[in-house]
Amino acid sequence: YNMLQCRRGISLMHDMPEVAQICTNMADLFRYSIKGAFLVPLENELNIIDKYLYMIEVRFQGRITYKLEVSENTKDCLIPKMILQPIVENAIAHGLRNDRKKEKQLSITLERCNSDILFAIHDNGLGMDPDECKCVLSRENEGIGLKNIHDRLQLCYGSDYGITISSEKNVGTTVYVRLADQIQSDHKS
Repeated sequence: YNMLQCRRGISLMHDMPEVAQICTNMADLFRYSIKGAFLVPLENELNIIDKYLYMIEVRFQGRITYKLEVSENTKDCLIPKMILQPIVENAIAHGLRNDRKKEKQLSITLERCNSDILFAIHDNGLGMDPDECKCVLSRENEGIGLKNIHDRLQLCYGSDYGITISSEKNVGTTVYVRLADQIQSDHKS
């Protein structure tokens, strides 16, 4: 945090407001990820997404656009911390970053369906074939991001919850996240 604050100060002295804001956003993201409660208001997760996507906008200079659609009836939800940001980061890193399309798009949709909260994170990037989709959430996967989130959600809410992936090569990928509005008492740890 001290180094980020130092970089922020130097950036402001040299009239580089974007770099200063990136330093602030990174510090906020790091602090958020390691401090506080396991369950957080959805608004906190969305705030972190905004900070992260600002950094992406600066880094990719407008080559990646995004749309965020949040149903009003989800604003009061409590969700496990750091569920959305890693999925959004994954979509950019694996779906959009290396794609040669001129218009790289990311959309994030959140809605409540009965007592469940549903997220859909869609990118119009490289996509995957069915075997790659299966591998992402399996034990054989070399990465841990989506698998970790999936496992965390199933531990909290049960086997009906977690991540599912729909993808098509050269069309894009949608990661669906289903979680319960509140942690059920028999799944608390």
